[in-house]
Formats: sequence, structure tokens, C-alpha cells
Amino acid sequence: MNISTEPRRRYQALPNGHIRLLSIEPSADRDARVECHLSPAQIGERPYEALSYVWGQEHATLGILVDNEEMLVRPNLHGALKELRLTDQPRTLWVDSICIDQSNIADKTQQIKQMATIYASAAQVVVWLGEEDRDMDAALDFIQGLSNLDPATARVIVDNQGVPWELRKRVFNALGMKHGIDNYDEVVGGLVRLMENAWWTRIWTVQEIVLAGSATLRCGAKSASWGNLSKLAAFALEVSHHNTLGLGRPMDEAIFDEVTARVSKLYIAVGSLNNLSYRIKQSLDIHLEQMIWSQLLTRRATNPLDVIYALLGMVTEKSVIEIDYAMTKKQVYTSTIKAMLERGHRLLPLHFLQDCYMERDASLPSWVPDFEILHSSATINLATTGIGTTLALASLYNASLGDATDHYVPQFLDDGNDVLQVEGVSVDQVISTGIVCPRFPDGSKERSLQLQTIISQWRELITKPTDEYIGGGSVIEAFWRTVTFDLDLTDRDYLAGNPNRRDKRLPRDAKGMPPTTAAEEDEILEGIVDAPPPKTVLEKLGERRLFTTKSGYFGLGPASTQPGDIFCVLRNALFPTVVRPTTTGRYIIVGHSFVHGIMSGEIINSLNEGRSSRQVFEFI
Repeated sequence: MNISTEPRRRYQALPNGHIRLLSIEPSADRDARVECHLSPAQIGERPYEALSYVWGQEHATLGILVDNEEMLVRPNLHGALKELRLTDQPRTLWVDSICIDQSNIADKTQQIKQMATIYASAAQVVVWLGEEDRDMDAALDFIQGLSNLDPATARVIVDNQGVPWELRKRVFNALGMKHGIDNYDEVVGGLVRLMENAWWTRIWTVQEIVLAGSATLRCGAKSASWGNLSKLAAFALEVSHHNTLGLGRPMDEAIFDEVTARVSKLYIAVGSLNNLSYRIKQSLDIHLEQMIWSQLLTRRATNPLDVIYALLGMVTEKSVIEIDYAMTKKQVYTSTIKAMLERGHRLLPLHFLQDCYMERDASLPSWVPDFEILHSSATINLATTGIGTTLALASLYNASLGDATDHYVPQFLDDGNDVLQVEGVSVDQVISTGIVCPRFPDGSKERSLQLQTIISQWRELITKPTDEYIGGGSVIEAFWRTVTFDLDLTDRDYLAGNPNRRDKRLPRDAKGMPPTTAAEEDEILEGIVDAPPPKTVLEKLGERRLFTTKSGYFGLGPASTQPGDIFCVLRNALFPTVVRPTTTGRYIIVGHSFVHGIMSGEIINSLNEGRSSRQVFEFI
């Protein structure tokens, strides 16, 4: 036996449409060393299962035998191979880290291009959640109980037809609920563990599950079908939205709703993936921009190129962006934002931008989002409202009065400097800034006091509170509408996490605006701090600062906003943009801002009346 980690003998070049399949030799001894064989095959030639799993942060330190040569794999995969190995016959899998020559850029590029077909063609996708876990076992048994449900009731659940009480009883019986759940703590604990599993945070797992014809969840020796998890999620959301209220509410329904409240994020995520799967299989248009909004705000990848490449198998633009692991991060991200902007659907892709002087990669042009860290700025992105919902779909603000009928496409200068040309209106110059509001950790006990201190400092920038504000109303009213993003904070009595609820604008004649007493100010601060999701004011204040301008506007801009910056309204943009002039006459995009008094197209109205003029901005 030749023990080697050299991959050259193991991997031979493959023609397009071909893959390597991993055959795991059987063993009745769970502790026996894993022995496998790789063999080439045309996709669809032989049945196989595809593994969906998380690589993990650990190094590859555990040895298996592949074609009589040692190969080191990571602990999570090692555990999966040992557990999935059969006792009496070989098992054929496709496993990315073994079936692709990870050290060969050409092989990796070719095989990744086929990933969508690989998972769609698999007899089954196995979702590996990790080693044996008692609570997870209880949760998977609970989920798999729905395999006892009669087909007619299951169809009603999946089709979202509404589930009357008689059918609900059938579901509760299938789940083994008789006046509650016998092992309640284990089931709830296991569902929470499932919800918090790293599998939900990786970008590749989206494609792997939504393209699957059939899928099974596996934790240690326990398993449950994805189909049953889908039924449970659909049923849970149906019950939570249409529950039986009052003193006569059935005990099982009440207890089931308690569980749903604990793991609603899990059920929402499952429903979202199933909806995406349906749209793909119906050949409906799915654009890259939509996928980034819905997936990259919560998921990530080890390789920065993969946050884009992992989405291409599911989107309409798959032929526009080339998968090539020889490309740099800058090349891939620049070509991605260009492809989205060239669709001519407003400037919405620019709302992915982060503060250009904060965490983002400084090698990227200021108009190119750093998609790798999009998840870290999700909560402070001005273009999100509700849970995973963009203002592109339900806009509260529209500073440019742009709409979907204006297919304006910005221009790109091919002079080696990656220059973006965009029409817009320069509005005003920043003259002063307040301190930066930090991001407050969940459950921070000091955030109310800290927020009060920050807002008090911002208020010191207001010298004449009773004067008329340039955008209408009084200066003090404009201040309070600015620090709350002009949102209604009073409606707080609803199910936290319900995706059907959205932020909404504060009416012009709202009671207590502006606040005239300490109690009314406290009410606003309470609304900022205590509102449950999807209220997002506190999150959006994070890493922002108040600024004032020459003409008297107030705004909330990125943390790096400084005197001398200007803010402008770009054609078809939802928000004003803070930009920084350079000595070359070009500009750097600092980030998006909220400026009270121009969020509903007031500047564009003045343009139409001849009081403003449009110019072309060149961004580097």
C-alpha cells in the first residue's frame, strides 16, 4: 500500500459533463478506517448520492484511504463518511472536497461549473448535520413523525390551503402529541440546535438543497426527510398565523405554537428555500440581485469568490459571469456589479455598498460592494426592511423618484481605473458631524443609556430648534424624524419575526412628533430600543453618525462621513449618496444616507422646476 498525500495519481483530467464518484467500502466495524475508491463517470450514468455539509474551520488531519493512498480530510467530513458507510455493500457518493482536485484550479473551475447539474442529478442529497446528538435525535424523530400523515392532509399543508381543526388534530397525532410533547425539552432543544447548525450559514448549501430532487437530514445515525421538515415548517407558520384564540384553545395547538415561537427562524428559512426551489423548477426568472438580497445577508463562504459562484447555478445571469478560480476577488466582484447594473433596473445593486472606510476590502473600487462581508453589514443596510425584504420590493423611500420603467444604465470607463459614470444631482456639502453610534449587541443592558447619550450629543449640533427646516416643518421635528428614519415606532404588539410585517413611515401629523415633554422623548427612545424584529431603527443607527450641511439639512451617514463630503441623489437611487471629491475631479462613494426632507423625490421635483441641475459623477 502506498501512503501518499500527492493528488496527481488520484486525479486525471475529465471531459466536460463527467465527474468522479466516491465509492465507500462497507464495514460492520464503525471504528474501522474508511476505505474509498474514486472512479470517473458521466453525470447520470450511474446513481449516486450527493453530500451537503459544512467543511468546518478545522484543518484536514484525519486519514482515510482513497485508492490505497492516504488522504487527509477534515473532522466533520470524516464523521460523515464513517456514519454513512454501509455494513454490507459499497455506497456511492459525490463529495466536493474529495471528488474535485482542490489543488488544481482548472479542475476546480470545470467541476464547480457543473455543481448545479451534479446536485440536481443525484438520487438523493444527504444533508450532514454532524455527529450523534441526543436532542437532535429527538427533533429528527419529531419531524419524521409526519411520515405517518395521510397524503391528503399532507397535500393541504404543502399547498397552503388553510388547515381546519380536524386536519390539525391529524398532524398533532402524527407528531405524537397527546396533550403536549412527552420529551418537550429534548425536542425543542433539538430544533434549536438544528436552527443554529452551521449548515444554514454556508452559501453553497442553498444550491445543494433547492436543486435536490430528494433530500434527507442526517445527524449521526438518525435521519428525517427534508420533505417532512418542509411540512412541519409550513404547518407551524399556518398555525401561528391562524391560531385558535381564546380560553377554549386546544392544549396541543398552544404548546405547538410555543415551539414555533422558539424556532420561527428555522421554519421561515425552510419555507424560503422551498419557495426558491419551486421557482427554479418552474423555470421562473431569478436574478442575481434577488439572490444576493435573500441569501448573502445571512450566509458566507470560505473562499471569497464562492459567495458569487455559489449562486450562479440558480440565476438567470449564469452565462454572463464566468466561473474561473484564476480570477481575483476584485475581478469577480467588479464583473458581478457590472452585470447587475447593466440590467438597467435602477441603481439598486449599489445599495449593497458598505461604508468605504470601514471593514470592506480597500482594493475594491468604492462602487463595488465587498460581497464577502455583506452578512456583517446586513442589519445596518438602509435598503432592508422586515426580514430579508428589500426596499426594492416595498420601498418606503425614493429620493430619485426612479421607477422600473426607467431602464437607465450607467456607463463604465475602460481606462484601467474601473470608473463608473452615473447621472445625478449634487445637493449640499457636509459641514459638521456627530459622534458615531455603535452597533449594540443583542440584549445589551446599557444600550438605552448609551443611545440617549449619543442622541443628546447629536442634538447639540442643532442651534435653532424652533426655526423652519429647509425640508419643511420645524428644525426640532426634522431632527427627531431623522434619528428615527421617519418611521412609525408605536406599533410594537405583534409576533416578533413575522415576515409579513414591515416598517412603515410616520404620518405627518403623528402625535408626539416633535416630542414636547421628557415623557414623549422617552417614548421615542423606547420605540427605537425595544421594538422587536422586523423593526430595524436601532440596527440601522449602528455605525452611522448625524451630519449637518451648509444649507441646513440633517442626515444620517456612514461612520466615515466627514466635513467636506457632499451628498447627492443619483439617478434611480432610493437613497441619497454621500461622496468624497478627489483631486482628479472624480469621486469616492462613502455610502448611503438618510436625509430628512429629500427622501420622497423633493430634489428631483426641484430639478424638474429648473432649480437644480443634473451632472455626471465619475466614481473610482
